[in-house]
Amino acid sequence: MSYFFSQASLAVEVFSIGYIASAFALHTHRRMNQVPGWRTYQTTQRQATVTEPVSPTKRKLSPVEQLRQQCQQAGIKWRDAHGKNKHLKKAEMLSALQQLERARQSEEKKRAKTVSAPTNSPKRAA
Repeated sequence: MSYFFSQASLAVEVFSIGYIASAFALHTHRRMNQVPGWRTYQTTQRQATVTEPVSPTKRKLSPVEQLRQQCQQAGIKWRDAHGKNKHLKKAEMLSALQQLERARQSEEKKRAKTVSAPTNSPKRAA
């Protein structure tokens, strides 16, 4: 009986070594002949379909970043406004932009009043 088990274990070892050797041979054969795999096929197909470069998508600006851009365009100093790298906060930027808007509106009203006032004075007949 022990002879049978030793022959069986020998056969299992031979078959397992044969399986490993055949798998390695198949792997090297495919690699040497460059059989296209799934990933290679996918990348070649993707490269064939994409003809123009894809531009990166722009991210949306946060509300604070939008306010900072508006302040920059309006000429309001928002960066280091308080000193020691203390920038304007959201509420402060909003109030500064609103004050600027009010000042512009009041200037426009003053201009409108001066333009609409009559410039012709009545001439006296002599």
